[in-house]
Amino acid sequence: MKQIIFILCLLYSLQAHSCMRSESGEQYDKLIKIVQIEDNKYRVTVPTKIGLLTSSPIIKLRYNGSTMKQIIENPNLLNQKIELVKGDNEFVGMFYINNKLGTEQSIDVYWPPLFGCGLIASQPVPVKLNYYQSTDME
Repeated sequence: MKQIIFILCLLYSLQAHSCMRSESGEQYDKLIKIVQIEDNKYRVTVPTKIGLLTSSPIIKLRYNGSTMKQIIENPNLLNQKIELVKGDNEFVGMFYINNKLGTEQSIDVYWPPLFGCGLIASQPVPVKLNYYQSTDME
């Protein structure tokens, strides 16, 4: 009985201490593809498989630099989860952004692992200037 408890404790501790930090980097950031479909509507695609990771990724829209007032008025500004549809070689998600807030947006992706560390990637949302927005630096 002591041996069984020891083995269970050992297996549990291996899972808990197997990863201190998820892997990230530019090579993973480049895997995120964002396309503007309409004025505020975008499509994001990420691969279904990266190395040994085949689990469904978690994709969130993040508003960078949001003020506390904006966050209180709209709590989704911190992290808005994007629902995904699985295709043959990629996951596809649609999302809308609020350009009126004057903040930059980014897509954050996390591929959870079965064991060990997952992957983290991020890509800014390319917002095209509308006719009423100025490009002048005053």
